[in-house]
Amino acid sequence: MIFAAVAGLFGLLLGSFYNVAIYRLPQITAAGIVDRGKSFFFLCLPLSYCPRCQTPIAPLCNIPVFSFLFLRGRANCCGAPISWCYPLVELSGGLIAVIAALHFGPGVDFALAYVFMSILLIASVIDMRKYYLLDILTIPLLWLGLLANLDSRFALLSDAVLGAVGGYLGMSILAIAGATIFKRTAMGGGDFKLMAALGAWLGWQPLPLLLFFACIIGITYAFLHFIIRQTKKRRSGRTKNIKLLRDFTYERFYFGPALSLAGVVMLLYGDEITSSYWLFIASGQL
Repeated sequence: MIFAAVAGLFGLLLGSFYNVAIYRLPQITAAGIVDRGKSFFFLCLPLSYCPRCQTPIAPLCNIPVFSFLFLRGRANCCGAPISWCYPLVELSGGLIAVIAALHFGPGVDFALAYVFMSILLIASVIDMRKYYLLDILTIPLLWLGLLANLDSRFALLSDAVLGAVGGYLGMSILAIAGATIFKRTAMGGGDFKLMAALGAWLGWQPLPLLLFFACIIGITYAFLHFIIRQTKKRRSGRTKNIKLLRDFTYERFYFGPALSLAGVVMLLYGDEITSSYWLFIASGQL
């Protein structure tokens, strides 16, 4: 428990850096290869500043979560509102550190799992804000997964390679099928690379269940968001004729965050879930 508490505090502090990454990484996606090579320094320098008035943020105003509460959600420099996204990301950084610490304990597995979940957290928030997944996150995540499995830490290396290839090809087939059925782009190339990265970490065996969970998570979130939005429109009188099925097919679908959440679940409990599933199938109860 002491290790989990220390890890949680460390994750909370790192959550502040995650906010910087979420804000700045999309700004370098269109840069040339030379500028992309400077991305690490771009994240570190200049120091944090107010997005509205560009005033540097004082250290006492940059304490994770506490500063947001102390300032009552307003910037100390110009009074601009601070997005709730900032403290939520910081809390998420601490939460995933605690989860990884409790599950894996101190050691290399904890460090790798925390990096895995941290990259997924940053990529997911960017996807929800910008509607795309960054290669600068998904590609290193893929290679790191293969390196982590050189000694079969989370999956056999052969399974990890097959997972990376199968994940990418499987998502490509689903994208083609979705575009054919709905007559519009169903998912972006970033989803292919993210699924390949998850396969590199977890192996190919958990991918079907991971995709199933991701679909359930994504569709549930999209449907709830759609119903809330349509209810607000109806109350305001902006729309009278609501055709749920037709309109829902045009709802934005955050598949990257859904894949990421399902990937974390499978990293932590994939063996148990997969074993239970196949036992259930073998028992003839399906």
